[in-house]
Amino acid sequence: NLDSSNYWQYYGFSHHMQLNEDTLSNILQINQRQEEEISRIHHELINYYLTPKYPAFTSLEKSVNGKNLENNKGIVYVSGEDYYWLTILSIKFIRDHMKDKTTPIEIFVPFRDANDHYCNKISMIYDNVKCLYFSDYLSWQQMKKISGYQYKSLALLLTSFNDILYLDSDNIPINNIQEMFEDENYKKTGFISWPDFWKRSTNYKFYKMSGLSNYANPISTIPSIESGQILINKKSHLKTLLLSYYYNFYGPEYFYPIFSQGFPGEGDKETFYLASRVVNEKSFVITGQTTKSFGYKDKHSKYIGQGI
Repeated sequence: NLDSSNYWQYYGFSHHMQLNEDTLSNILQINQRQEEEISRIHHELINYYLTPKYPAFTSLEKSVNGKNLENNKGIVYVSGEDYYWLTILSIKFIRDHMKDKTTPIEIFVPFRDANDHYCNKISMIYDNVKCLYFSDYLSWQQMKKISGYQYKSLALLLTSFNDILYLDSDNIPINNIQEMFEDENYKKTGFISWPDFWKRSTNYKFYKMSGLSNYANPISTIPSIESGQILINKKSHLKTLLLSYYYNFYGPEYFYPIFSQGFPGEGDKETFYLASRVVNEKSFVITGQTTKSFGYKDKHSKYIGQGI
């Protein structure tokens, strides 16, 4: 209905257009039939598919519980031909600059390719680095249905780690990683999210469709999420990870537009946090400070952002 770029707003800054319930319910048009269908889907997911009533959920839960070992902690990347150089820089920073030689790392790559030796070279240079391929788990037909943002939620389900620090390849940690796993907020909740630049732009109708009507106002006041880094425990948040995978599988056609409504970075960014709210698993979002960009101006005085 509306041009969403007119409403883009930085979190922590005032704006002449209010992002209130009325505005956020009308940037994207959701008709009554769609609203009823998404409500029905959530009812089935929450009351059947994400419960022990569904045999596949019980089976997966047993598998995850079997790996719930105290020291089963590690870093997960999703990489590939265009991203290896960034993954290498991030791992090099962890291993050589931060002197973290021991935290295990798993790199997920979409397809096993006989001509692609980069991931194995990384694993030969650095200890405790393992390459895994989605095509070893899924059929060709299944692989054709997913791409891009959708890989992240799949990696979080397939990783052997129970305590997971997921990092996008262009992400560099600057604090001790083992200390992150011991952080008080992580131990309390099992899930930490970092903020993006933007105010939350989720369509208000989602809260009703997902059974969150009573929590619409508190959720809508927190910033949007920057999902390039996620700290999560698979045992305590298995439902979150499964529902976020569902949101990502059907993301481009349905949930990405509902969650972001054309604000910058639309994609998987809100799927993990909102999934945790829907299934009522604890979460901690870092707030209280305004997220800022750093970068430089080029010779034409155009600002080039380099990081958050």
